[in-house]
Amino acid sequence: MNATDKLKHLTFVVQHNPNCAKPFLVRLVGPGMPQIDYKPYRKTTDLLGFGSTLEEASTEALANRIQLRAGVKVQEFASTGFKFSLERSGKEVARAFFYIMRNDLHKEPFGLLEDVFVEESFRGKGLGSKLVKEVIEKARECRCYKLIATSRHSRPKVHDLYERLGFQNWGLEFRMNL
Repeated sequence: MNATDKLKHLTFVVQHNPNCAKPFLVRLVGPGMPQIDYKPYRKTTDLLGFGSTLEEASTEALANRIQLRAGVKVQEFASTGFKFSLERSGKEVARAFFYIMRNDLHKEPFGLLEDVFVEESFRGKGLGSKLVKEVIEKARECRCYKLIATSRHSRPKVHDLYERLGFQNWGLEFRMNL
């Protein structure tokens, strides 16, 4: 999903001035504001993004979506997700979810592999391996610098699969159900 697609769920306005070096301006509703305020750039509470293309301006405006919550600055980063699945006789029998995320530490994104599942009667037939290999390839295509795979302690066969495919046991995962 590109940045302009992500704007669909937000209140925004696009302005275009062909006489500017960066002719596209995307305005998002500012934090705590009910609507776009349209004030001049230096006086507005709107979140602004400028760019030579609409996509560039949208990306910048989304990056500027910062909130303060209890004195903590919260900046929203966009992520993208993919579902990989295999069907047999029209029924989904295996799936895996892959998410691409970013942080300030690296220019490149990282990937998260989650919820790899194969129906019990189809296990041991290579379907899980096939899905995970496809996710690894997609992570490479997306230039992820790492791919994280999660698994519960009670799934040693999944751990073996991940290690056979090149993953390393790197640490612990902590979880809080909300």
